[in-house]
Amino acid sequence: MALAWLCGCNAYDEGLLQGGSSASGLAADGDEPPIAPSAEPLAGKTAAGSGSSGGSSSNIGAGRGARAGRGGGGARAAGASGKAAAGGGGTKAAAGGDAGGAGGSSSSVCVPSEGVDCCPDDPTKRAPGACGCSVPDFDSDLDSIVDCKDNAPFGWQRQILLDGSQITEALTNFVVLVRITDAQLKDAVAPDASDIYFADADKSTLLDFEIESYAADSGALVAWVRVPSLNAGRDAALYLGYDDGKANRSDASAVWGGYRHVWHLAQDPSSGDGAIKDATGRSHGSARGGMSSTARVAAVAGHGLSFDGKDDAVSYVNDVTGSGPGTLSGWVDQAADSGDNGASIVSFGTGRVNESRFLLAVAEQQRLKVGFYGNDKQPATVLPHGAWKYVAWVWTGKESTVYVDGAIVFGPAAHASANTAGTVGSIGGSTFGYDFFMTGQLDEVRVATEARSTAWLATEFKNQRPGSTFIKTLGAAQPAPSH
Repeated sequence: MALAWLCGCNAYDEGLLQGGSSASGLAADGDEPPIAPSAEPLAGKTAAGSGSSGGSSSNIGAGRGARAGRGGGGARAAGASGKAAAGGGGTKAAAGGDAGGAGGSSSSVCVPSEGVDCCPDDPTKRAPGACGCSVPDFDSDLDSIVDCKDNAPFGWQRQILLDGSQITEALTNFVVLVRITDAQLKDAVAPDASDIYFADADKSTLLDFEIESYAADSGALVAWVRVPSLNAGRDAALYLGYDDGKANRSDASAVWGGYRHVWHLAQDPSSGDGAIKDATGRSHGSARGGMSSTARVAAVAGHGLSFDGKDDAVSYVNDVTGSGPGTLSGWVDQAADSGDNGASIVSFGTGRVNESRFLLAVAEQQRLKVGFYGNDKQPATVLPHGAWKYVAWVWTGKESTVYVDGAIVFGPAAHASANTAGTVGSIGGSTFGYDFFMTGQLDEVRVATEARSTAWLATEFKNQRPGSTFIKTLGAAQPAPSH
């Protein structure tokens, strides 16, 4: 499409600049739109051609490109009188017509032949090509529109602005959930989202990210992005990029380097052993109890799993041992349970005193319970049935603290003598003698081998909770810089 600085019209007019949209129901707000020059609109008109520098005599197409299936290729409509170009899969307007040659619009056309060089001052060309002498005919984003005629030769970027008022302490390598639904993405992003990437505030430094899910029919994206630093009280910008001719830049293991295990619980549990992926790559889980595909349900961040309270569980190989610190966390929507002992979010280790660790969602009258088996702590806070709650247990090696929705509900309290042992791990079930099976739903179960701060857990809750406003705005599409 023709961009604002090409046509001198309102940057947010339909069919020109790709518009911004809201995230989680917020109003859109783009980052700095380019200033339109004082010039007569070009859309639908003939622009004056230039000479040997390779200018074009053409119309600038203003129409929105039509997208075909791309996992590396697609189709674009060039607009008013431009040519349709197959390739990169974005929404662009291509300048129609041919570029001016070495001699401009003169009727004498130089035809390269043996002994005739039409571009004597350009050692890389003998003929003007599409862009003219001295201008390479590059196609950086592989959309079959050469860069000299392409409004966005390196694809598009959209600013994601994070709300600094929800950050209370400086955080390093914090993993941000990007959960947005935007209809414009479905027309510009590859159907498998393989062309998506994320960049830092400078628009060029690429960030580690993982795509949990993308729905091409609606433009619904769930992704996790490791942000090097967040400052208390200060808005932070990162950029969602796409349609630049590159693919498959996600690296989940790099995103989750600060965790031992991360289970999004978004996969179909009936797909066989190892189907429940650990995003760190260390220990994929296998469903037990005959869990079917219907156990995969809509949850907090995309999808989660529903457990029947009888024998459903996800088993995995535990590799956390010894007496080091740790944080166990997850989202739970606990159903009414007739049992009085509890329902496990995650547990691992043996059934001997001090040799296991567990985080129970409900125990003795809906009260959380954490500990090492036979050496446990139990907050007085009641965990309600039928509502998503973010729960976490932090153990420093000497003290335990329990959180619900990012707020402390117990501790810090002295708690020692852990000596975790054994390779058995379970999500939704216990690894010791009691049948602590979960009745309800789980999402985003994690194990870290460090004690997370209160600010970290509070920010996770604010970022991930249903209806979150942590993403303040999703900006309008802007041409991406070279990267």
